[in-house]
Amino acid sequence: ECMQKAYGYTPVLYYTNGYEIHVIDGLYPDRQLVAFHSLEELELLIPGNEAMEEKAEKLLKSGVRNVLVTLGGDGCYLRTPEESRFFPAAHVNPVDMTGGADAFISTLALYLSEGAELVKAIGFATYSAGICIAGQGVQPVLPQRGALDVYKDQVEKNFKTKISNGGE
Repeated sequence: ECMQKAYGYTPVLYYTNGYEIHVIDGLYPDRQLVAFHSLEELELLIPGNEAMEEKAEKLLKSGVRNVLVTLGGDGCYLRTPEESRFFPAAHVNPVDMTGGADAFISTLALYLSEGAELVKAIGFATYSAGICIAGQGVQPVLPQRGALDVYKDQVEKNFKTKISNGGE
């Protein structure tokens, strides 16, 4: 209900068998759709020599509202109808990469469900992934909410909403 109030739409559920991503939204029959992937998944979904940005644009034109591609240690890439933008990864000394992507997506989902702007949610997700990979083992280092709130000022400063045209 909070997503409906804040954004005017009901949340959408994604599920995957590892090769295809499907969506359930309660409005239409379940169907294949993509919005959040790793670079490797994007390559599987749209094979060919086009650049990642061009593949993201194809997804956007197919009806996906926002395309977010995770790039591991290089951060992530966001393509929306309003902007095309790279976000750097958190600067940490990685110890164990296990769970970094899980920390990213779960934190992104949490902050979006609470009404945060997409860019701010990406900022907190970036710090969450960084905290996670800076320690050994997922369970002990997966950040709690309080550990992320410490980065609020940095997120406000470094993850400002910026509207650009195309690949600027």
